[in-house]
Amino acid sequence: LGTASTSPTASAEGADVQNFKPAAGGGRFITTTDARSLGQWGLHFALNFSYGKDPLIYYKNGKKTSDVVADQVGAELAAAVGLFEFLDIDVAVPVALETGRTADLSSSLPIAAMGNVRTALKLRILDGRKKLVGLAFHSEVTIPTGSTAALMGTGSVEYAPSLAFSVGTSVFAMAINVGYRLRAASQVAGFTFDDEIFYRLGLALRLKKPPIHVVAEGFAATSAVRPWQKEIENPAEGFIGFRFPFGKGFILSLGGGGSLLPGYGTPAMRVMTSFAFFPEKDDDPKPIFDPPEVRKEPPPEDANADDDADGIPNGRDLCP
Repeated sequence: LGTASTSPTASAEGADVQNFKPAAGGGRFITTTDARSLGQWGLHFALNFSYGKDPLIYYKNGKKTSDVVADQVGAELAAAVGLFEFLDIDVAVPVALETGRTADLSSSLPIAAMGNVRTALKLRILDGRKKLVGLAFHSEVTIPTGSTAALMGTGSVEYAPSLAFSVGTSVFAMAINVGYRLRAASQVAGFTFDDEIFYRLGLALRLKKPPIHVVAEGFAATSAVRPWQKEIENPAEGFIGFRFPFGKGFILSLGGGGSLLPGYGTPAMRVMTSFAFFPEKDDDPKPIFDPPEVRKEPPPEDANADDDADGIPNGRDLCP
């Protein structure tokens, strides 16, 4: 539940208050970047939808006076491909339907708006498919295609490098992301958006009967200039989701959650759904040490066997 408590400014430049950004590169989680790569020519396509209630509201003298963003329906098309076994590239194109007020509270937000296009490279450092532990470097660039009037962009290029660490088996997995977002400072409703430190945590449990993947994830960030000082600069959000694989590589995801800390872009309630095509490779990690080879001895020969049916056992039969 994002809150702004200082006086609104008419010279606001814009901001991106859509914090729910599914991982465009696929993986075992919904928003947390998986350290595993797609593998060469591996593919991932997804169409994501989300709804957030009150992701940014305005307070004056401790009282709510206006919803800067009251309702936000987001849609995003994402795609990724593995260029090499160790290197993936992905892109995400978001749009939003919103109700609320502009940053200076003088008029209504645009009903529909384009969001910032994101593109990223993921370089795998440790292969989580061969070992239990995976590590990757994720380098994301945000292109300023988003509407500043609709609070879907700051109007400037952003760069967000991060590390993705994961550990797990074919049944359970955990991933942690830690990164830094470089962006030009901008203002909305008296709040300054500038560089921030962000982190994500994802847990995934894969059930075989019925075939459902249960995920629990969290996202948080803080200002890199004023870490953990202002409430609005410390968004934190959590949700629980369910992924239903079907067919050959298709996954339907459903989930919901809300604000853990009342920073910007964290709604009182959020629901999401996603339809993805993600033909995963075998998730079972290979053993760290190869097991010793076990030789099977041939069964002993039957002493009374008579292959040519002449009444003489093979051991005493001189016939060819």
